Amino acid sequence: MTIAAISARKSTDQAGAGDKSESVERQLARRGIRGKDPVSVSGVRTENSEPGDKESLAVHIESLVAHFEYHSHTEPLFLPEHRVASQILPLVKAHTPSAADLHTIEALCDSLDGVRHYDGAGWHDFRGSIGYWIELQRKGLFLKFLSGLRAPAGYCVDCLGRM
Repeated sequence: MTIAAISARKSTDQAGAGDKSESVERQLARRGIRGKDPVSVSGVRTENSEPGDKESLAVHIESLVAHFEYHSHTEPLFLPEHRVASQILPLVKAHTPSAADLHTIEALCDSLDGVRHYDGAGWHDFRGSIGYWIELQRKGLFLKFLSGLRAPAGYCVDCLGRM
């Protein structure tokens, strides 16, 4: 084969691959699954959150708990993550979690540091989501204080925790 024939064949192969790639992209887009993952580990959260953000974050956390439960049936290393996430979920779903609840959630997450568990992208997404959710809750408690509302009895405003 000549060099011209090789380069012509190479360009046709690349064009065909591009067509296949575009076809796959169109099929995924048509099905509505392009760029979606059952567990999103790439969600970027910003400081400028909308009020509905806490609710959508709670739904995301709930989906991660379901992820841990599903995988715990076939992989025992998911069991500790499912156990801890299942204990945290009711506290996240509480309408007004107390500062003690926030500390409990942090302690539960930290409890897996010394335990052998799967420790994959789902767990890191869960930890990040929980950390962000706690941050939003603490900002909410602080904003209530700044707005002139009485702090609940037994709360230290400086640390947003119980005295």
